[in-house]
Amino acid sequence: MDSLDTLIKQYFEVGLQQKEILSFLRGKHNVFISPRTLKRHLYRLGLVRRKFSCLEHVYAFIISQITTSAQLHGYRWMHLKCIQQGLVVSQNVVRQILLENELDGICFQRNTHKIRRSRNAIAPSGRPIAMFELPEHYGYSNYLVKIPTHAINILKADAEVTTEVIFCDTDVESICICIMTENGWTKDGSINNAVSLYGNLRNKILNLLQQI
Repeated sequence: MDSLDTLIKQYFEVGLQQKEILSFLRGKHNVFISPRTLKRHLYRLGLVRRKFSCLEHVYAFIISQITTSAQLHGYRWMHLKCIQQGLVVSQNVVRQILLENELDGICFQRNTHKIRRSRNAIAPSGRPIAMFELPEHYGYSNYLVKIPTHAINILKADAEVTTEVIFCDTDVESICICIMTENGWTKDGSINNAVSLYGNLRNKILNLLQQI
């Protein structure tokens, strides 16, 4: 049988959580260790997931996999590919990136397809993207208003929250901080990270409530 270190490293690298690693050790290898002992082994082996990878790197890797793979195997398969690449990212973030990419593809197809001329149609025929950007070519006025980039940046700056605001009960906040510390979860200010962190914290808290 493989050594305990080899088994722990193998299960860690395929993305299993600590509870899942313990279950595999018990069920497949008849190895019984406590969660605390497993944590010590993980720390000794340098197997930690304390910081999420840069979202841009994750996005670039996933897109490269989509463009080079003949078919898409789903977000769980893609999550595993990310882990094997050394990227630390949650399944929720991978799923959202795949969904956004799929929606972008649908949007592109919708905007570039050609609407054929119809005898009973009131709207003009043509490609939606051209009709939106160049309505004057179809005999209509262009009412689009271009917003300068510097004006958008000013609005973004005005909308930023300069201090961290906590919108929950202080007890819930303390529980969330404890859970984040225990699992090595961090906040990086991005939307995807916030969504993933919320989902993970919610699941953990629900599990705690079920044990009461």
